[in-house]
Amino acid sequence: MRPKITGYPALELHEEQILIVVKTYPRPSSKYRELVCTAGITQSGKWVRLYPISYRYLDYNKWYKKYQWINVKIEKNSNDFRIDSYRPTETSIQAIGELITANKEWIDRKNSL
Repeated sequence: MRPKITGYPALELHEEQILIVVKTYPRPSSKYRELVCTAGITQSGKWVRLYPISYRYLDYNKWYKKYQWINVKIEKNSNDFRIDSYRPTETSIQAIGELITANKEWIDRKNSL
């Protein structure tokens, strides 16, 4: 029996604030036009994978960068066995704040984690 892992975001649709730390190169998809796998860390420190995202087809005001906080509605991706995998509602994506820079030997980024 698998041990229960706690502390991850709720399974049902809800809003979460996530610091983006991974964004893959867009890959063509017959089902979604293209796919970008994005991952980040919630305010409570949990790793989450956001998939699928048709990044280049989002409205420009929904674009985000690595090391930028976003607000997004997510729900557990029931087709994915990974505990950290969530399906985002693309229309809810909202980039907040400025990009956390790598100045000062990445101290700002380290402190954000």
